Amino acid sequence: MAIVIARKVCAAVTAMAARQAPEECCGLLLGRAGTVTRAIPAANVHPHPHAFFFIAPEVLLAVQRSARARGLEVLGCYHSHPQGPPEPSAADRAMAAADGAVWAIAGRSAEGGWTLRAWRARAGGFDPLPLQGFDR
Repeated sequence: MAIVIARKVCAAVTAMAARQAPEECCGLLLGRAGTVTRAIPAANVHPHPHAFFFIAPEVLLAVQRSARARGLEVLGCYHSHPQGPPEPSAADRAMAAADGAVWAIAGRSAEGGWTLRAWRARAGGFDPLPLQGFDR
């Protein structure tokens, strides 16, 4: 199963990753029925933001409430790997819940630019999700 992410969301996440490098950026992905229509930036409050990310629980709760009020869901999160590829790290695997949430990771492409890949959290790790974009 693919995840559909608005092209403007992909562009916003990769732009934020570039701006916040060398620290990891992070935020939440909103939408419904497997289609991501919004990316909500969040402060990375991890004490070591160059290598890890953490979204404060109160921010997650506030975004969940706001999304529900708009008829949206929190489908997952995004973050960046400023020095590496857009693949789950050992820390990501240790942190993820086996809840089926989408994890979008912005990282460096082989050419050195920024690219975005998506993953679904599952027991023991992640499954890759094909990305389909749309304009809106």
